[in-house]
Amino acid sequence: MPLPKKCPICFSSSEELSVVTSHVNGNDDQSKRAFFNCDNCGIIFLHPRYTTLENNRFYEEEFEAFMHSRDRGDSGWLDINAHVERNRKTVRRRLGYLEEHMEGKLKVLEIGCSSGFMLKELTERGHTCVGIEPSKKFREGLIEQGFEVYSDLEELSSSGGAGFDLILHFFVLEHVLDPKSFIQLLVGQLKFGGKMVFEIPCSQDALYKLYDIPEFERFYWSKAHPWYFNKQSIRYLLQEIGLDYKLTEEQRYGFSNHFQWALKRCPGGELFYSRFIGEDFEQLYRELLISKGYADTLIVEVSR
Repeated sequence: MPLPKKCPICFSSSEELSVVTSHVNGNDDQSKRAFFNCDNCGIIFLHPRYTTLENNRFYEEEFEAFMHSRDRGDSGWLDINAHVERNRKTVRRRLGYLEEHMEGKLKVLEIGCSSGFMLKELTERGHTCVGIEPSKKFREGLIEQGFEVYSDLEELSSSGGAGFDLILHFFVLEHVLDPKSFIQLLVGQLKFGGKMVFEIPCSQDALYKLYDIPEFERFYWSKAHPWYFNKQSIRYLLQEIGLDYKLTEEQRYGFSNHFQWALKRCPGGELFYSRFIGEDFEQLYRELLISKGYADTLIVEVSR
């Protein structure tokens, strides 16, 4: 396995780097790649990363099937309408923190819009929405439904699209090959006074940092994620770019999901155990994890 010579985010030397795991979920040859941690900036990164060609092919042709296999078919990744239906709860959760940014009729760009479940909701609320989705299946399905969706930022730019009031991306930054350039490019697409809001998974996740569940470890470290961020590493990145930002911790998964991992060593559980323990208990558990620094999600708001 080749060892990195420096951190790709802060450029610290190899002395600041250590192996997190040599297991990469979805990687066909486990001897070629591993995840490393940088003590200086806090980033966890895949080395070597996949090439741009490999990355593009994966998202264009393979991503939905890969995600379908990971969630055991529970999230509708192989059917655009089923995926929209399965994400209604996600829409409600996100609107809870997006409402304050949605005054008036906005021009909105969502990167990685997948089946368009957020685009549909925001369009119905009267906003002008544009999407970017590298997956051919989902992109073509949304275009057939009348949405303005592009394959990448380059195609959007060539169409003349720019000047957005609000840019959104949910669980996208950890997928891109160059997160610094990605954020800089998106900020350039904002109107002055505009905002970018995004979610990323947090590597302080209790299932990784607090509990010892080998099956979760083998599930968590994914070929689709060149990067795993936490508060330290995302702050480092945003400060390097020179952005004004607000960082909020959120816990998406409750006790039922964690109990499923502990008991059956697999994802799921929310729809089964929640009905017995109740949402009040689930919420208290989420709040406790956040207060102890084990949140699974970070929400970032960037202002231009």
